[in-house]
Amino acid sequence: MWYSSGSEKVLKALEEAGASVVALENYTGYKSLDIMVDEDPNKDPLFALAEKYLKTPCSCMTPNNARFELVKRMAKEYEVDGIVDLTSFV
Repeated sequence: MWYSSGSEKVLKALEEAGASVVALENYTGYKSLDIMVDEDPNKDPLFALAEKYLKTPCSCMTPNNARFELVKRMAKEYEVDGIVDLTSFV
């Protein structure tokens, strides 16, 4: 899995402190699998792909209630005890 160098350092520090990172929601990974492409044979395939990617709750978009809903579902599914939100500045 890809991490930025800053994110990798934070995850490593968390694990060294005894935490277990059980899920990660970042630019890639879980969220790309959360919304499936509509396979309706009457729908234009390019439109269906565009629709899927435009609905993907990217962390850099705002307002982004879909991302918060995704994180809530992931927290429940993975039975997490806490959430760490990483923000990077370039």
